[in-house]
Amino acid sequence: MKRSKFKSPKRVSKACKGLADIPIVACVFFTVAGILLGNVMVIGTWHWGKLIKREEATSVSATFESYYMSYGRYGSVSCVYIDFSDYDRLAIDGACCDAETEYLMNGLERGDRLEMLIHPNSGDIWELKSGNVVLLSFENSVSRMQFENVGFTAIGAFMYFVALIGIVSLIIQYRDHRKIKNQSKN
Repeated sequence: MKRSKFKSPKRVSKACKGLADIPIVACVFFTVAGILLGNVMVIGTWHWGKLIKREEATSVSATFESYYMSYGRYGSVSCVYIDFSDYDRLAIDGACCDAETEYLMNGLERGDRLEMLIHPNSGDIWELKSGNVVLLSFENSVSRMQFENVGFTAIGAFMYFVALIGIVSLIIQYRDHRKIKNQSKN
């Protein structure tokens, strides 16, 4: 006799019972937080970190004033803020900044003219040049942002899964509540 590929009803009912035991407040929280954070992680990341071609970037030339590196919890650069004497403050995403860029930023002097390519959606610097020196290459930024986008998409997918657990649990609890209500009427 062949074994069925499907789980026995007892196993399915145990899984449903486990989902039915999650408190309703937690289910609502899972659903709302999962959808909101999932959207930020997936949609937001692919908008602000959208991979672009060099021709799509905005070209900007400005006079360097100063910079500030913001470090994350584990000592890596989370963002580089650059101030200009003739332009608004711009930033380099920490994902794009590597050790070489950090080193080359130390060589900048007040009054240096910087040529930049700016991402049209986020306003972040994706290429930075000072004369003939490339402090941040466009190709490096694209590669590093692609890696970051995939990571945030994975986190977003997990958040959508958490929302799905909340929704399924609410449906199971509603179904069980209706079943009990109908039994009490009879």
